[in-house]
Amino acid sequence: MLLTIVKGQRFQKVIASIPNIDEVQPISSKFKKSKNQNLLHTKPEYETIYMQISNIDHIVLTVKNIEKSVQFYGTVLDMTIEYFAEGRVSAKFGNQKINFHELGEEFEPKAQQPTSGSADLCFLTEAKIENAIEFVKTKGVEIIEGPVERTGATGKLVSFYFRDPDNNLIEISNLKNRSSFEAKTPASPNNDATI
Repeated sequence: MLLTIVKGQRFQKVIASIPNIDEVQPISSKFKKSKNQNLLHTKPEYETIYMQISNIDHIVLTVKNIEKSVQFYGTVLDMTIEYFAEGRVSAKFGNQKINFHELGEEFEPKAQQPTSGSADLCFLTEAKIENAIEFVKTKGVEIIEGPVERTGATGKLVSFYFRDPDNNLIEISNLKNRSSFEAKTPASPNNDATI
């Protein structure tokens, strides 16, 4: 949907009458006074709002066994498990969640080729990375790499890796400036990224 809007005193009544105005970003206008200085003529600058992605709301994982996935994400990753419409289930963390589809019984619409074990996910933790590592180990999960330095969306990370029941790769990270743990420096530039 394309939205255009102008801002100014003479437009306040118009703007107030627009539904869901809080969801629209105002665009500035230019105003020019007429010769008699009493009339205010407007020449609004219109800007079309196409798309401005801000966050991920949820992702969908196709899994072989939803019960095993729920157990893993609820215990090893300490996420909140929620059940919702039509018997669906998700694992919630922060302002995002993971929805689970069982392989062969996916909800429509779905990915063109839903596959289990093909995801590579990185999660930021508020815990110290050394505490997170020990916590995962207490759940009987093997750490396959880390702690190592990686590059995330907002800066350097200290990360470690393991796999979920479908062999999806799970990366748990601290922002480097928040971590006191000594990470291994990547051996080559090719490794200086979230993998």
